Amino acid sequence: MVAVEPEGSDAFHEGLAARSSVPVTPRSIADGLNAPFAGTLPIEIGLDLGIESALVSEEEIEVGFRFLYERAKLAAEPAAAAGVGAVLAGKIPDLEGAIVAVVVSGGNVAGETASGILKPVQRLADP
Repeated sequence: MVAVEPEGSDAFHEGLAARSSVPVTPRSIADGLNAPFAGTLPIEIGLDLGIESALVSEEEIEVGFRFLYERAKLAAEPAAAAGVGAVLAGKIPDLEGAIVAVVVSGGNVAGETASGILKPVQRLADP
């Protein structure tokens, strides 16, 4: 299992590395992942299960968001697009033929946020 977080909001990633809860100052378009720390119990479980961590940039989250909107016709929130962005960016380890699944949930995104992410796609379509 791979946990995906934004580079600017990496509480679980830092907690796994430190093997304990670490406070961070979260800042990401994926506001559903903007936790100021990861709890002790999730970190302990993550360590026990050998969960890996991958970080994605804001641009990779936006690519995942646009992919979900254009190809899957899903109006997901940026937090849900983080995992898709990681897959598209090649940040998920090759598991030798394993099936990769990404949990995509929620549509809790402000209209101005969604249009800001989708705007570059509209410019590409213009002559």
